[in-house]
Amino acid sequence: KDSKGFIWMSSNAGLFRYDGFQYKLYKSDKQTSLPGSGIQEDRLGRIWYENFDGFLYYVEQDTLKSLQQNPPMGFVPPGITEKHLFVVQKNGVDIYDLATLVHIRTISIPIEEPEHSTVLGDSFYLTADHIVYKIDADLSLSSSSYFKDKKFKVKYVNVYEDKIFIVSKNNEAQKLYFFDSKLQFLKTISIPEVKYIQGSSVIDGKIWIYSSQVTFVHNAEGQTQNP
Repeated sequence: KDSKGFIWMSSNAGLFRYDGFQYKLYKSDKQTSLPGSGIQEDRLGRIWYENFDGFLYYVEQDTLKSLQQNPPMGFVPPGITEKHLFVVQKNGVDIYDLATLVHIRTISIPIEEPEHSTVLGDSFYLTADHIVYKIDADLSLSSSSYFKDKKFKVKYVNVYEDKIFIVSKNNEAQKLYFFDSKLQFLKTISIPEVKYIQGSSVIDGKIWIYSSQVTFVHNAEGQTQNP
């Protein structure tokens, strides 16, 4: 739901807006494919979504436009902050001025297998090749090798209050991992119920973990909650 009350959704047919009465489809001749996800609104009211090829599109003045970007490495959510747009590509992370969409800098990271990303405050967090990266508001880079020896398959990173948490798609250790905003490890909580994780989010202070058939809800202490 955007700041004007419209509902946005994506499907195999592309990006839709629902106004309570009818659906409007947004398409562009420059789209490499239609299905996508990761719908976000930036501070300027533009609606962003990424197709599963990894290309970014945004709605501005009721028209779907494409971002001029380097070849992506598949679907990795972009990071949108107050000032910047962060986009993962094969040579690292491209950073754009959010207002003008002018490319500012590329932060070189030797990425082979990008996994997932999120934003906490003005900082961008990326999991790739069993490393957790952080790009600060001043565009400085730091990282954590906490998962280097664990080698979990795909790690989703998400925000909980002033912290981030990470879960593995295959939930090999049956745990959720908390880190502070500086990538210092804090604790784990046990999540033994789910065997295959397709995503996670935080709603009303509760951690929602989605599998292919059921949704689990936990608090920050690991206790199962009612939605």
